[in-house]
Amino acid sequence: MSHSAFIMPEKSSFSDLAMTELGGLGAETGFEEDELGEPLRFSGYVSAVLGIFSAVSLVGIGGVAVAVLAIAFGAFALRPAASKVSGILPAKFGILLGVAFGICGVLLPVLKTRTLGNQAEYFARQFMNLVMEDQKEIVMELHKSYNNRFAPTMPLRDYYVEGDDDRQVEFYENNEAMNLIKSYGPDAQWVLDRPVRVYHQFGTDKAEIVFKNQEDGKQLQFFMHYLVDSNDQGQWHVNLVQPYRELIIAESSN
Repeated sequence: MSHSAFIMPEKSSFSDLAMTELGGLGAETGFEEDELGEPLRFSGYVSAVLGIFSAVSLVGIGGVAVAVLAIAFGAFALRPAASKVSGILPAKFGILLGVAFGICGVLLPVLKTRTLGNQAEYFARQFMNLVMEDQKEIVMELHKSYNNRFAPTMPLRDYYVEGDDDRQVEFYENNEAMNLIKSYGPDAQWVLDRPVRVYHQFGTDKAEIVFKNQEDGKQLQFFMHYLVDSNDQGQWHVNLVQPYRELIIAESSN
């Protein structure tokens, strides 16, 4: 027998043969590099959870802070990596929710303020028109809050002629601002002197509106309250109207 018959196979050939005969045992037992698991970025999952909870931004402007945290954690999880990592998809999900809810949380108060401001201005203008037309019974009703107003079928003229509400009659006949409006007549041109200021105080939405007469620059100041009735319908009423005066203490905007 020749000496060549006892030559051992090269190491690489033996290894390949063993793996082939064993059916790739190394791959099934999970020792290949791809099956060792991806590095976990916990910040990505934190971002996803915060993104879900950022829905509180729809309730109050303070909830936007949660949305900002969701975006921050998500951005941190998306930092460059040398290899594939786990948590990237949750991070993107958290950022998406954070951005969406954050934008809504900022825009909703702005839209609400604009809507309330437009409604308050319209109500105040209608109020002034009624004063200029000397519709005193309706004016006195609009000066009340909704829960103190009469039903539409109530004969207001008869009620106020009898003097059953001296406070409202006093408001209409002796209020300085009301007399000023009446003195200018129905053809007077009143324009906004500044943007309507809408603010929230003591659990009630309120508005301050300042009108200016185009002829002589006289200013009128309306303070109005927005109250929600039992049917969940909001209604404005004129709480105070007066010649313009600077506020000594600014109203709270919170």
